[in-house]
Amino acid sequence: MGRVTLFVVACTVLTWAQTSSSPKAKQPTRAKSDEFLGARIKLAELLQEIYRKEGRPITVKAIGDNRQTLDLFSALISDGTNALDAARRETVNSEYSMAIIRRSRFKQIIIHGERYSESYVVK
Repeated sequence: MGRVTLFVVACTVLTWAQTSSSPKAKQPTRAKSDEFLGARIKLAELLQEIYRKEGRPITVKAIGDNRQTLDLFSALISDGTNALDAARRETVNSEYSMAIIRRSRFKQIIIHGERYSESYVVK
């Protein structure tokens, strides 16, 4: 899947998540950050599908409070590996992905393996 396709699909996901409404979403007790929860979950699922199609064993999840951390894990990720390069390429090194990650209101990206971890703050 190309970067332009990723961008178009992710923008569609964001638009859907922002415009879809449920009775609970309009209640004043709901936190403002929940507005982008669906977009964060859908983006994690989209990245997971991209890695699956590439044949990369990288698991992508939205975790933490309001799922504001994008978590990429693979047992093959360690310093200098192809798995680490692939994880970085589709997230922190991609202008398209970072724009979508920011718009989805992720606060952090964690890329890790069993003995290796790196973390990025989303600004």
